[in-house]
Amino acid sequence: LHTGIEDEKWDIIVLQQQSGKSGWYLTYQPWLTQLIEIVRMHSTNAGACIAWQQTWSYAKTSKHGEFSRYGKSGKMMYESIVNCNKQLMEDSQINVIIPSGTTVQNLRQTALCDSLEFTRDGFHLDYKMGRYAAACTWFQALVAPSLKTTLAGNPCRLADTKYPLTDEEALACQLAARRACARLFEITVDK
Repeated sequence: LHTGIEDEKWDIIVLQQQSGKSGWYLTYQPWLTQLIEIVRMHSTNAGACIAWQQTWSYAKTSKHGEFSRYGKSGKMMYESIVNCNKQLMEDSQINVIIPSGTTVQNLRQTALCDSLEFTRDGFHLDYKMGRYAAACTWFQALVAPSLKTTLAGNPCRLADTKYPLTDEEALACQLAARRACARLFEITVDK
C-alpha cells in the first residue's frame, strides 16, 4: 500500500470494499478509518481526493458464496451496499462516490439485460457492457467535473477491440452512468 501511494503524486486515490462484504458495514470499521489515515499520511499530494468505488450487486444467478448473506437477492444486496455507502459518507472524510453499483442497476432495467446481468460469472463485470458502463461511471464521476465536460455524446464504442459496442449498447451504458452520477443511490429507469 505504501509503495503504491508514494509512487506518484496522485490527484485521486480510490478505495473500495470487497464485493461480498460491501453491503455489510461491520466489515468497514474501524479499518476504513485506519486506511484513510494511512493514505493521508503517505500520500505525496496533501490535496489528494480520496474517492470510493461503489461495488455492484451480484446477478440473480450468482453462485458466489457470500451472496447468501443477502438472501441471494440482487435487490437486497444493492440496497445494503447503498446503505453502507451512505453510512461511509457520514463516518469518513470520503465525499466522492463512484456509483458503479447504481450504474449497473440502472443498466439492468433495460431490455439489453440478460441472465448474467452484465457479469461474466454472476459477480465480475463482463468484458463488454459491464466494464464499459463502469468506465463511463468513472469518467462521469471523476473526469467530467474536473474538465467541465460530460460523457454525453462520447463516441467511444471500443471499435477494433474484442468487445465492440453497438451505438445502442454504448448509449445505454452512458445514460446509466450519467443517471447514477446524478442520483448516487437511486435506480433510475426510463418512463
